[in-house]
Amino acid sequence: TIDFRRENFGRSDPDRSGADLAVAENGVDAWVPGLGVDYLVGDRTSVFLGVHRGFAPPGPGANESTDPEKSLNYELGVRGVGGPVQYDAVAFYNDYDNLLGRDTLSSGGGGTGDLFNGGEVVARGIELGLGYDLARGRSTRWSLPIRGAYTWTQAEFRTSFATSFEDWAPQVEVGDELPYLPEHQLFLSLGVVADRWEAHLSGSYVDEMRTTAGQGAIPAGEGTDQHFVLDLTTRFPILDLLSLKVQIRNLTDEVYAAARRPAGVRPGLPRTALVGFDWTF
Repeated sequence: TIDFRRENFGRSDPDRSGADLAVAENGVDAWVPGLGVDYLVGDRTSVFLGVHRGFAPPGPGANESTDPEKSLNYELGVRGVGGPVQYDAVAFYNDYDNLLGRDTLSSGGGGTGDLFNGGEVVARGIELGLGYDLARGRSTRWSLPIRGAYTWTQAEFRTSFATSFEDWAPQVEVGDELPYLPEHQLFLSLGVVADRWEAHLSGSYVDEMRTTAGQGAIPAGEGTDQHFVLDLTTRFPILDLLSLKVQIRNLTDEVYAAARRPAGVRPGLPRTALVGFDWTF
């Protein structure tokens, strides 16, 4: 049970005297159950199943026509360890009664915080993960961890509607794919870990994404670029309790279009170096 109250004093009342005070109140009640089952198969493998109700409230700024976000989410997977290999595989299916879209500055909007009903949406996919230590059984002073993860996702609207929300506007049809959701994502990493230092080289692939709702091939000027970005992270001690961490993101300085909001195409992060300290106490 959630009650909302928002007091907006307006732009012409910096002293908050209440001369232009606008009050918005609403509330929402929800029942959010969930069930998870994990079954051990053998000594190191488990199969799991989950069914959970998803819920997000509309917030204090919502008008009377804005509904809460509700979904029913299913997952079925397996995880385990086979010798030096760690693995997991999960299939998921998310069935939304209503998906909410929000106008925020971080997503490229105007920052109004307005919420928009997205109607029925179905999202489905698989996630695969694999990890292995190349030095296992060969050395006690070194480890060479490698890891890979892959995600396939497909999501589409099951409701037709007109909207002013820029990511979906002006019209959404049944079968339109959600924007800013890549179909394929891949992560790979290789590390060297010693007693006193470590280094990791990782690569992330993100498929092209449509920037407005639609179907079929992504039209020119309405999508992002597929890209593969390498990152390098190292850590080594300076003192007993102090270590230095250096990270270089986008090692090869890959240039790609990452978004088209706001004000047109926006590039991804260029080569960037970060230096930090870790203090253990």
